[in-house]
Amino acid sequence: MKTRLIILGFLLLGITAKAGTLIQFRTAVGDVQVELYDQEKPGTVQNFLKYVDFGLYRDMFLHRLVERTVLQGGGYALPGRNTGIFSGFWTTPTFPPITNEFDVGPMLSNIAGTIAMAKQPYGTNVVVEYVTNIVGSVTNLTPVSTNYFVYGGPDSAASQFFFNLKDNHSAIDPGTGQDQGLDFNNGGYTVFGRVVAGMGVLDYIGAFMRSVPTDNPINVIVNFTFDPALNSIPLYRPPGAKVENLFTGVVYADITRHNVQVTTVFETQRQIRWNVVNGLTNWVEFTGEFPPVWQTLYADIPATNSPTATVIDPSPESEHRFYRVRVTY
Repeated sequence: MKTRLIILGFLLLGITAKAGTLIQFRTAVGDVQVELYDQEKPGTVQNFLKYVDFGLYRDMFLHRLVERTVLQGGGYALPGRNTGIFSGFWTTPTFPPITNEFDVGPMLSNIAGTIAMAKQPYGTNVVVEYVTNIVGSVTNLTPVSTNYFVYGGPDSAASQFFFNLKDNHSAIDPGTGQDQGLDFNNGGYTVFGRVVAGMGVLDYIGAFMRSVPTDNPINVIVNFTFDPALNSIPLYRPPGAKVENLFTGVVYADITRHNVQVTTVFETQRQIRWNVVNGLTNWVEFTGEFPPVWQTLYADIPATNSPTATVIDPSPESEHRFYRVRVTY
């Protein structure tokens, strides 16, 4: 059994510290904690959280890795992975694309340790309308109109996101002299959060290499030729792992948020409220010193039909305490 730090909720001298929503990405090689920029990029954060809250990232795997550069997810999933039955992959259902917020509020660069929204490249779909003319046993189709739909561009982000594994904000094209970095390309890629813990996990995955001709490749990037979007999938394959199908070893990234809130009640007591991970032990801990020495305030398994949990710290010392929530997996 392992435990992972999830969220910190802060209250000091009766003043609640304001911070962005904190998100946990759980993977087979470790967990990553991300603080979202709720106030700086509100539309982008709300869009991301909508996918989380609707369960559209469930069974999602990280489907694209540019070695030591970007790690992308939010586009594909393998449903039923816990049943042991392989039923193929599916594309994440999407809400309408959102407005690019790169130039909204403070300018946040695509530097190492940030998370940003992916976008569709520019392109054109051609839709031809036909009329049908049946002559005897022969059906003739006659085109009557052709419609062109432009897709992609700055306002095309939907469900997919990526981690910047290095500083990607600027990259001068030696041929044209233009800056093709992610802060200057396609209207800029909106950064909507930063990694606060677990960057080593991302660096570990980012070091996976292209597969070599061997019967048992370890930690590789592979190209699934049946789908152009799956040409750089990172696969986690420890030595000796049994490869049962093409998708063995995909890096799942389960996403949860806890939204810890600390408020004052009954004049001196503190109330801690958070979004629970149902069916698992949720621990509320506190500390009054730094470096922190965490002590348990509350540990239980909340009811599976309860989306939130609330506990009270009755201690008169609570106004000087910091709180955190963690989950035992």
